[in-house]
Amino acid sequence: MKESEFTSLVLPLRDRMFRYAQSLLLSPAEAEDAVHDLLERLWRERGRLEECRRVDSFVMTAVRNRCYDLLRRHRADSRPVSYTHLTLPT
Repeated sequence: MKESEFTSLVLPLRDRMFRYAQSLLLSPAEAEDAVHDLLERLWRERGRLEECRRVDSFVMTAVRNRCYDLLRRHRADSRPVSYTHLTLPT
């Protein structure tokens, strides 16, 4: 895929990608980072986009998968809360 094709097919989806990522991640900053990283990756692997009949569907699926990966990573990084130090009021 040439730069002109990428510019006309993928870049117009950026706003839609951001809104979808934000709805999944609930953070504008994380959504922007995810979209930026994904656009870079799509550019590096733009040859794969030539095989797609529906580039928009491929891109939006990639957004979803990237967000799910980030959410799984956040869940794995979070530590369980310990309630042993709390005392109940009497």
